[in-house]
Amino acid sequence: MPPAATFRDPDATLRIADGKVIRAVRPESADAFAGLLGNAFVQDLLASGRLIGTRPAGDLREPFAAWGERDAVYYEHDLVPFIAYPVEWSPAMLARAAEFTLTLCLDLLPHGFLLKDATPANVLFNAATPILVDVPSIAARPRGTFVWHAQDQFERTFLLPLIANVEAGVPISWSLQNPARGLDHETVHRLLGLRSWVRPRLLKSVALPAMLTRRAADGPRREPAPMKNDSMAQFAIERTLKANLKKVRKLAAQIRDRSRSMWQGYTETRSHYAATDIAGKREFVEQVVRSTSPGWVLDVGANTGEFSRLAAGTARVIAIDSDEAAVNRIFLESERDGSNVLALVGDIARPTPAAGWDNSESMGFLERARGRFDLVLMLAVIHHLRATAGIPVTRILDLAHSLTGGQLVIEQVPVADPMFQRLSRGRDSLFADAERGAFEAELERRFSIETRHELPNGRTLYLATRTR
Repeated sequence: MPPAATFRDPDATLRIADGKVIRAVRPESADAFAGLLGNAFVQDLLASGRLIGTRPAGDLREPFAAWGERDAVYYEHDLVPFIAYPVEWSPAMLARAAEFTLTLCLDLLPHGFLLKDATPANVLFNAATPILVDVPSIAARPRGTFVWHAQDQFERTFLLPLIANVEAGVPISWSLQNPARGLDHETVHRLLGLRSWVRPRLLKSVALPAMLTRRAADGPRREPAPMKNDSMAQFAIERTLKANLKKVRKLAAQIRDRSRSMWQGYTETRSHYAATDIAGKREFVEQVVRSTSPGWVLDVGANTGEFSRLAAGTARVIAIDSDEAAVNRIFLESERDGSNVLALVGDIARPTPAAGWDNSESMGFLERARGRFDLVLMLAVIHHLRATAGIPVTRILDLAHSLTGGQLVIEQVPVADPMFQRLSRGRDSLFADAERGAFEAELERRFSIETRHELPNGRTLYLATRTR
């Protein structure tokens, strides 16, 4: 059975099959969904790209009958070039998705609509541009409704993970292991301790809601009666959304202004590269990109994205790094410059696994990446994989072979290199397979070496073509 991107929505299910994204809208919701798509403002959202492209898909009764959707009405969505799940986002990406969600709500409100769900799982990124992909989450607002029912969900999946990251350094990958659930107020209150009581912003966003949640759990939950004055009801929701937006923008500013991590300052502090090394490495990669004209590039261990941006002049680039701060920088620069780089937080030694019910709701990183790329860059990363993660060179090259359908640019780092020495801590005898002779022999078992270029610092760059 193809992956079920979503099956929890009572109105529709969505599946990815044969390179198509198909949504099956259940009969009882079909008229409302068709009316939504016919609305003039929703048409504008579709045309602008803020809402994923959606069109009737014709009769798909036979394949969907096997999936329990025989009587549905079918729609096809545009494919987002590369799926990146919230667990792989940096804090800046989550803040951008939060701002996008709120501004979309504010724009929908005067047209009689609102988002009934507000989670990061409803948003995907095309490079640095967010897109709402859960079209059925747009729903008509009943007259007199003055409460945004997705408020608690928004706080748990957007606001509280951002607060936990900014105040306590909690990684987004931990907070959003379940992107539909996120963090509750009590968990963040325990993480922050006394701070949540003494700082006014945290008092309102964390401590008091945590206390009220405990008290509310002891009594019945009552639905507030609608207001008679619908204009006042709309104003109340607008005020809620704008208050959220103000909080998110303050957090986004803090994320941008935070001091850089050690690895984010890599391009300014790389003492193991002289100016000639840096120039030679850049020239080598530029020549490879010009000569191979890749459509898709994967930059493993991208750090600040210097080479990702170089490749993005002609290709779609996926830049992956384990450092949130580095990915923040790549994302913010991509957003500012409009470069075609999608930056992800991830450790290639422990890539994002499949997740969700029956491990079928989200695909693992390697499932999405294998064979997808025309060119894979593995620059200044082998010594980390070998010495820190303990991965043998044979397995590193096996993975590189599986990721590229064409070329590989890889940087061999000798064991005597100062950075390798810092990581190996006197265990040089364990890493003989990383020395140039052994490394080249293993590389040639999987690739044809087209070009090699030795840098003045003793490192060697290879352009290799997949042979089997």
